[in-house]
Amino acid sequence: MQEPKGPTESTILFNEVEVKPAGGVRFLVVCLYIGLAPVVCIDRKMRGSAYWKTHVTQALNLWALLGITGIFLTLSVLALSVLMVYHRELLDARTGEVWILSLGRKCLLVWSVFWLYSVWRCLWGSSKAVPFLGILARYPFLHRIGIVTVSFLFCVVLLTVPMTLNAECLASQDPSRGKTFMLYDDLGMFPRPLFSLAMYRLSRESVRRWGPGTAVLLPLNRDTLNLAVQHGTFVFVGSHGTAAGLLLSGEMYRPEDVPQKSNSSLRYVYLASCDSGAQRKAWEEAFSPATVQTYDRLTPTLEHLWWLWTKGPALLRELPEPVQQTKPEENLG
Repeated sequence: MQEPKGPTESTILFNEVEVKPAGGVRFLVVCLYIGLAPVVCIDRKMRGSAYWKTHVTQALNLWALLGITGIFLTLSVLALSVLMVYHRELLDARTGEVWILSLGRKCLLVWSVFWLYSVWRCLWGSSKAVPFLGILARYPFLHRIGIVTVSFLFCVVLLTVPMTLNAECLASQDPSRGKTFMLYDDLGMFPRPLFSLAMYRLSRESVRRWGPGTAVLLPLNRDTLNLAVQHGTFVFVGSHGTAAGLLLSGEMYRPEDVPQKSNSSLRYVYLASCDSGAQRKAWEEAFSPATVQTYDRLTPTLEHLWWLWTKGPALLRELPEPVQQTKPEENLG
């Protein structure tokens, strides 16, 4: 009669006593749960354990669900963007954006509950599948989608983390040396690094042209907008709005609210708000002598992101230098 083999790294039921997997194995599986894709390539010997199979499958299924949700939300944003530009009569842009954000938060909340429960079971050393996720293990295509998703996100993180850190270093909060002012509306929920990454190419071009400290990233409000148009050369205003004006913290900012003090260095102002072109002449007079970019339609966020990474940096690079005002020489005679 063949003798029973000794305990492996997996959870084993021997004489009804559950032997927990080693701490190193649990650590590796948790690494996969948090998105470290190379864990999938662990040695085949470890793949034979029930604990490893259960949790790797669960982790990949969770990443597959997140990837599918992300694709759905991305397609929803693209569809909303097309409708905003070409068929605005079919939707309310503000309602559409709120709906997508709300749906995304709810999906992420549900996903997080399953993720936390799976990680807890993993740390506890259980080889039993989480309800519902165990059913998904029957579908091998989810396993493959999970591998693609976690690998893609792993590469994205490797690229965006250092880029975001660099963007944060380039974008100053001190307006004293500012030439390029980038103003953003965080809606009270989005962190500053997200906007510094979005403005990365503008910041880099500003620093390349005028030196460190010239790219200024500030939250959008009445005071920062007035500061930008009074001292800046290139101003990006990432605001919501209507034909009546820019929407700043629930209040309208109209062309007549722009400070009367002239800034001869101001060369370009980008207004991202919807229907800002309804008062194009008024904005041009208010921001004179700058060129003012406005829109006479709804404007999706993706359009502004495309501009920030393509046309914006090229425009900033070719922008004429401000005329330096010289003081008249004093008569010493």
